[in-house]
Amino acid sequence: MSNVYTQFSEYECKQIGLKIGTTETYLWGCIGEVSVTKDLVKTVKKCRGVVNKSRTREAGTGTIKVKAHWPIALLYALQAMNVTGLKEGVYASGDGCIHPEGCLTLLVEDEDGKLKYKAFPRVTLSSEVEDAVTNGEEEVAEQELEFTYMKDDAGYGWYEALAEQVDATTASTWMENFTTDLVKATGEGG
Repeated sequence: MSNVYTQFSEYECKQIGLKIGTTETYLWGCIGEVSVTKDLVKTVKKCRGVVNKSRTREAGTGTIKVKAHWPIALLYALQAMNVTGLKEGVYASGDGCIHPEGCLTLLVEDEDGKLKYKAFPRVTLSSEVEDAVTNGEEEVAEQELEFTYMKDDAGYGWYEALAEQVDATTASTWMENFTTDLVKATGEGG
């Protein structure tokens, strides 16, 4: 595949996919805002107390903030809300509720309708989950959750690809079943 340099301005997040462990992937599109911040490692070389050289490298980790209207079952799964010993339909949060890892995928569109896939193969909920209700509001507020993303076994924390530059199998699998193996090159030169 040739390197085609295409301008892509992220305009709208069309869909989010979040898979917790080996369970089904939650896909939804009621999204207000997504922002991603990469962690960087800065190394400096000083000569007699003066910076002579500076290098910045990516750490392979970062933060993802998502404002959305979340599927309720996904919120329970993200918080590892316990159901053991409770009546059916009752969830509880407290001791032993360790937030699980998951895989977060995004389908982003530019202003011309071109698509880009993004994937963060190892994420975990890292913010407090605020549960607030304001009576009399004219708009139902979106809930913001923050995730930490971490490196996978290949050493990467963030993957992305323009839809027009990936094969059909990768495109059809990305949102629901992203894995590092999905995007590994196979064979000579591929």
